[in-house]
Amino acid sequence: MGAALFKGSSFLSIAPTINGFISANEWPNPISITLNGFNTASLTRTADLYIAHTTTDLYVALALADPTFSSVDVAEINLDTNHDHTATAGGEDALRYEDTGWSDLHWAGSDWARDAQQNGIAKATFGSNGYVYEFRKPLNSGDLN
Repeated sequence: MGAALFKGSSFLSIAPTINGFISANEWPNPISITLNGFNTASLTRTADLYIAHTTTDLYVALALADPTFSSVDVAEINLDTNHDHTATAGGEDALRYEDTGWSDLHWAGSDWARDAQQNGIAKATFGSNGYVYEFRKPLNSGDLN
């Protein structure tokens, strides 16, 4: 993933701590979003999405209002690195957090596959307000995928 301008992201001179908690003044400019729950109204959730970058890394956080913890809940951030709205084998990147931990992924043609080298870090917590997911990914990880 090469260095790029991320539309809507804020430049940070001090990087956030990736620990699964959003502290005051750590993440600027949240974007309020609604996640449709796979078209099931009872699963629709609101969230605050944070996108920021330093000169070397992309940072993404998601504060998701969800009253119930589930070990099968997954947060995934897909990056259209070719900017073409099409999944291209080896040309797209993703960050995923699930109960087994986090993964640095690439599109392998029909599904996401783990990168040979896991670049970045992610943490998540669940509390009274729901989930907080935080991700950091190098802008230029050197991955072939």
